[in-house]
Amino acid sequence: MVKEDLFVMVRETRAILKEYSLGDRASAHHGVSKSTADDYAKIARARLDLDAEYAGRLMDGVTRQSWDKVRAALLHETARICVDQQRRCDVYQRAWRAAQTDQDREEAFALASEAARLANKAGRAFMWVSVEQPPPDRSRPKASKRRSLPAPKLSEDWRAQAYDAASNTRRPAFAVLWAGARPAEIEKGVEVEFGRDGTVIVRIRGAKTGTHSGQELRILSFDLGGPVGQALSEHAGPPGRPTVVQRSATRLNKDFAAMRTRKLLPKRISPYSMRHQFCADLKSDGWSPDQIAQAMGHASARSQGNYGSVKQGRGGLGLRGVEATRVVRTDWNRGTRPGPVSAPDKPGDAFQESRPGL
Repeated sequence: MVKEDLFVMVRETRAILKEYSLGDRASAHHGVSKSTADDYAKIARARLDLDAEYAGRLMDGVTRQSWDKVRAALLHETARICVDQQRRCDVYQRAWRAAQTDQDREEAFALASEAARLANKAGRAFMWVSVEQPPPDRSRPKASKRRSLPAPKLSEDWRAQAYDAASNTRRPAFAVLWAGARPAEIEKGVEVEFGRDGTVIVRIRGAKTGTHSGQELRILSFDLGGPVGQALSEHAGPPGRPTVVQRSATRLNKDFAAMRTRKLLPKRISPYSMRHQFCADLKSDGWSPDQIAQAMGHASARSQGNYGSVKQGRGGLGLRGVEATRVVRTDWNRGTRPGPVSAPDKPGDAFQESRPGL
């Protein structure tokens, strides 16, 4: 590679970085959990090859069932690599210009050229993956926890029945699930204490948080006369000295499986069904979308559309107030660019010459 080729490649990579906001995307991905990042890296290693002509297999042969995960993994890794390698290229270019000897200059130029090549190839791979279209879904749709919710009846709430039937070791976690906590958040530990105003307070540290997603901390207060407040009050600590409720997500799944076997829970009900029912009840009780988002630990008001509906809500939660660390956004992608560019009318094979952006 000669100097002019390097400059052309760097300009092209910078155009990709700007067009797709890869810097913002890479920063946002730093908020993913370590297990998710490791999973993404494993998928990318199997499909991304920056030494190959078209950067490896990419989305070739991916089934509809795994499409979303593979796509997210490749977008995550290509954005990260493009940003990291372009930064390395900038460092080596400065070293190349400041070199005092021909040998140092040649070494720095070689390193800058390699970093530029990797950054450019990763940026192009990001473009290719972003416009790929999923194959037709030929399988049965995945059962939704939202669909598993029992229809509201005049009989006792199924959550209350499950809580009453649960053992003493299970009840604290069941009470916190009733308050809308994710199983992963209970695994981290949820604080429960009595308030000084006749309420019981729950402090939940978010499990799905990032630069532009989730709530780091949300605080919910429930009336002691409501069903959730009554359940929480059995495990709450005094004001200023909260009880920490903690149980692994794996253990919770086994708890629910055991109760389903004993017919103490409706079919298909899981720990996450409690969260769907909680959202449905908030909607039924008339809370605003912003307040529901904060209570659910969402940064966007749009996310609640994937949860229980008003018709599935029973109401009467007894939620008195909610606070969260982040102001809820009502637009979909604030802080990042809109989604990837529109796909061509007839997307071709992933490894044909006519790749977008070339």
